[in-house]
Amino acid sequence: MPDDPARAKTPQLELMNLIIGDWKARAVYTAAELGWPDRLADGPLTAAQVAAASGTDPVATHRFLQYLTALGVFREENGSFSLAELGELLRSDRDDSLRPYTLIAGSEFHRAWTDIASAVRTGQNAFEGAFQSSFFEYLSANPERGKLFDRAMAGNTALFDALPGAYDFGAHQRFVDVGGGSGELAVRLLAAHQHLHGTVYDAEQSAEAAKKAIADAGLTERCEVASGDFLESVPEGGDVYLLARVLVNWPDEDCARILANCAAAAAPGTRLLLVERVSGPGVDNALLLSHDTLMYVLFGGGGIRSSAEVTRLLEEAGFALDAITPLPQEFSLITATRRNYS
Repeated sequence: MPDDPARAKTPQLELMNLIIGDWKARAVYTAAELGWPDRLADGPLTAAQVAAASGTDPVATHRFLQYLTALGVFREENGSFSLAELGELLRSDRDDSLRPYTLIAGSEFHRAWTDIASAVRTGQNAFEGAFQSSFFEYLSANPERGKLFDRAMAGNTALFDALPGAYDFGAHQRFVDVGGGSGELAVRLLAAHQHLHGTVYDAEQSAEAAKKAIADAGLTERCEVASGDFLESVPEGGDVYLLARVLVNWPDEDCARILANCAAAAAPGTRLLLVERVSGPGVDNALLLSHDTLMYVLFGGGGIRSSAEVTRLLEEAGFALDAITPLPQEFSLITATRRNYS
């Protein structure tokens, strides 16, 4: 009964739900790793059928399908399991699939979190402690995982779909997407604004993925891809520069270098667009602080910044803040203008 005092929500139950949060995440990761959402994409199956299709133990498969049903990932009816709305997002054939993010969160991210207490005690980078390498060096040395990370970042279609209409690109001719990853955002901008041309700029491995995405979209005549290190320089020639989810990965001193390089490449009056989560009133601070803590785990710095902190970084690099506009999933579009050199 809903009002049964014995089943009332208590601080102990709330804390227990936090304690077992990792179990829930591991179960979701297991389903994604074993491809169960793809197995169920064509319709309901029994646990035995899922086990046979995925090469898993029938008893264990049934237990985990039941657990994931309780978590809202699957549905169970008459002994068969099907995809719930959350499970649909784990299918590999969806543009907005969260399967790549689930796989990297459940492997590399999870391993970095495992001994986080030691990192908190010492202040050392948790990812480097686990992998003996920085995050981006690891991705460079493991190209398949780098591709997975790019796909994970490209899965946020709600954000990418909103951005082309959140800013008036009518007065611009060429954008430079700094840290543009696999080119998914550039493809959407070019599709939405037929007059635009673009440059996607990122490390060599990501740049190769961007070349493929742009070629697949038939946009090679309107978009070029350049590889390099944005901590050293960025391409010239844009009348609007875009950095989407870049600064969050870097400490202030590196953000200052990235923004200074953008300023050096940009003429006075050039627009700068940042897509970042910004802390402050009216946002889901639990979500923001989760991502903020993840940045510390992965990079030992970076994180979610306040509007005042973003404004300071922009001003020190030679940009003036124009506006901060809300975007889906607690992101913001931060618009700034390159000041005159004087």
